[in-house]
Amino acid sequence: MGQWVNRAILNEHGEIVEYQSVGRDITSQKEAEFKIAEAREATKRASKVATLAVIGGGIAHEINQPLNAIKVLAETILYLYSSGKEISFQEMVRNVTNISRQVDRIDSIVNHLRSFLKSRQSFEYVPCDMNQVVEKALSLVNNQVLSRRIKVIKNLSAELPVCGCFVRFEEVVVNLLMNSVQALEPCKQEYKEIIISTWVEDQRYI
Repeated sequence: MGQWVNRAILNEHGEIVEYQSVGRDITSQKEAEFKIAEAREATKRASKVATLAVIGGGIAHEINQPLNAIKVLAETILYLYSSGKEISFQEMVRNVTNISRQVDRIDSIVNHLRSFLKSRQSFEYVPCDMNQVVEKALSLVNNQVLSRRIKVIKNLSAELPVCGCFVRFEEVVVNLLMNSVQALEPCKQEYKEIIISTWVEDQRYI
């Protein structure tokens, strides 16, 4: 692969009297650029896989909680029915209502994950509240943080709207959180904390 640079030689009257062309072989340069691009893409894919693995573990934990609640409520109703014990209409409605709420919670979790995965390829820019971004990101990795006995302290300024892709902001915060968790992993002290702050500086949203 070659690259050519052409220029015109002018005489004292400004007339073109000659063209000069200089060529060089840029095959090695292009191959190097291609390999660098491949390496960056591989790193990007690995980062996405790692992020999804972390989120998947957290989502599984979050879903297990309402599932266990549904199981307990359903088994309670079945036990009362099979044992012949009376159950009031109000109690039955209360249990069924609780089951419905737990199903709604699972639906909300799944929809959040679906939105996160679907929007990873989206470049739609809309007004976003960075504090909501932080809260959503925390909900995805909360189990990973709690299982390591790390306390999260939030210092969030009021109303921090920015224009961008909500889920991409969320992905950045998730990665930052997990980097912090991994950095605290070797620490032996019992008390560990992560501080998340949002603020405005020089009219720029941080």
